Amino acid sequence: MKRHLKKYFIPHAGNNYHPHILHPKRALLYSGVLFASKVILVATIIALPLPVFVMPDVLAIQQERLVELVNNMRRQEGRSPLTAAAKLNYSSGLRATDMADHSYFSHTSPNGQVLANFLGQAGYAYQTAGENLAMGFGDAETLFNAWVKSPSHYANLIDNDYADTGVGLASGMYNGAPTVYVAEHFGTAKLVAAALQKSTPVKKNLAIAPLPESKPITPPQTQQAPWPEAVAPITSTTPPISLTLGQALAPPDVLGETIVSEPLTIDPTDSNVTWQQADGGAVVTAQAYLKGAVQTATVEVQEYSFQLEPGATRADGYTRYAGTYLLPLTPRELFRVVIQPSLVVDPPAGETLQSSLPWIAPLIVTPTPIEKYLLARKTLPLISTAVQFAQGVYWFFLGFFFVALILSIVIEFKKQHPHVILQTLALIGLISTLLIS
Repeated sequence: MKRHLKKYFIPHAGNNYHPHILHPKRALLYSGVLFASKVILVATIIALPLPVFVMPDVLAIQQERLVELVNNMRRQEGRSPLTAAAKLNYSSGLRATDMADHSYFSHTSPNGQVLANFLGQAGYAYQTAGENLAMGFGDAETLFNAWVKSPSHYANLIDNDYADTGVGLASGMYNGAPTVYVAEHFGTAKLVAAALQKSTPVKKNLAIAPLPESKPITPPQTQQAPWPEAVAPITSTTPPISLTLGQALAPPDVLGETIVSEPLTIDPTDSNVTWQQADGGAVVTAQAYLKGAVQTATVEVQEYSFQLEPGATRADGYTRYAGTYLLPLTPRELFRVVIQPSLVVDPPAGETLQSSLPWIAPLIVTPTPIEKYLLARKTLPLISTAVQFAQGVYWFFLGFFFVALILSIVIEFKKQHPHVILQTLALIGLISTLLIS
């Protein structure tokens, strides 16, 4: 036994100072086997069909992770974490499935269903509620980061008026391309709200237009509250409907009279955002048809914003507000996770309106082979286990050949063959590359 170990590992006259374990042919064999194992693993992952990424157990892991990310951020912001509510998990699952079944991406379904309908089907009696939507392949971190970049979606994530949350994901098609639909519902149940009402003011109810991502809010109170965005409407769905800004008052005139702000109306049928690829990024053009007193109208796309300028007025009194902006993002970066741009309208007096504008033909980004490989490693438990096992094997061989190299160097070094040391270093380099890839 000792003679064999010396023959394979220790340079001496009997093996011509060339340990058999480091023979060039053997080193080539080791390299080939280890490299082939990595190629087979990567090829297997890349060949996985996209539906594998939306299996129920995989989606359940992503749902839990997304809630965890939201609550971690809320704690960092000094806010109370949200409770994962079974009824909101159900309602958000209904929304995601409905979008997948009918191939739409909006807070109003083709048959007119809005957030309130899905909450009602789930039996969630709410005091206040809201909704974030997204579309596209990705892990929970990618989706969460996309929402954080959008001021209106971020407002929902940290809103103190919410106590519960639920997440739903479903796979489907959009414009002929496979994708994943995501819905997160936020809410405070009526019983909880009633208990907190003495110490926490709630939002005043407003009549709202059935625009995507306009926020449903609470029954009337004495104070008007801010209007967060990225949530579905909960009232009528017949466009256009006036958004009454309530009794927001301008400063009194010289006679001491109170001036009530003019009701603001938005026509959602022709309000949208288009895009096209350009050198240096993507050009987006937004338009919104507004009637009433408008001081500024701004569109937010991720962390970028630009103002809309008034244009022609139609015969029905709606003025077209439009603007164009060059985003320093490639189309793949812009639509890696699809979320709707936010529309922020400031009247001369009264509450700011925050709603959203739908994309016209957004790009549906499917993962590249490299993205698919990285996504599988993070989201598929079986693949993650296989990768960890392979890395354990690579660590073993890395240590094995490192020890063999050290023995070759420190024992009879002057009589060693330089190419043995070089080829062993190359083998160690290959294994290190396999480990980090």
